[in-house]
Amino acid sequence: MASQSRTHRFPPLAAVFFAALVALSGCGKGSGPSSDAAKTAPDFALKDLSGKTLTLRELRGKTVLIDFWATWCGPCAEAIPFYEKIYEKYEGKPFAVLGIDEDGMTDVVAPFAKKKGIRYPILLDADNKAFDAFGVRGLPTAFLVDSEGNIRDKWIGFDAGVESEIEKAVGALLEAKK
Repeated sequence: MASQSRTHRFPPLAAVFFAALVALSGCGKGSGPSSDAAKTAPDFALKDLSGKTLTLRELRGKTVLIDFWATWCGPCAEAIPFYEKIYEKYEGKPFAVLGIDEDGMTDVVAPFAKKKGIRYPILLDADNKAFDAFGVRGLPTAFLVDSEGNIRDKWIGFDAGVESEIEKAVGALLEAKK
């Protein structure tokens, strides 16, 4: 009998372990904002799809929304139309959207970006230095950086709730800058 009860306990423990592993791996639904307020965003120097190097420091004075993503990530692809929409909405304002792709291969990312109609800059992070510097552990992950270079918010995953939270946070930072 004792072995029977152990057999029945193991599957629920395995299920809990598996669920935790999936949750920690990312590439899923949004988890809402996670404030890293007052933490200075790490600078990076990454090449865009045309080979030009861009640094975060160059964007000081602007509110910057950074989307860490990958071409193979379903929720990342679902988020792209939102990032394109917010990019268009605030075009001409002191605001920038950056997509940082972890695939790091122009021959994969460029056709994907063209197919999705992405107009905001896509940067390649082949060695994951920016991913590591920002502590990205799941995809997609977005950071909102204020005009002084401080991380104001962080969102892991993407869904309709995250979309509205990002929209509100960006609007509030741009309104406060007036």
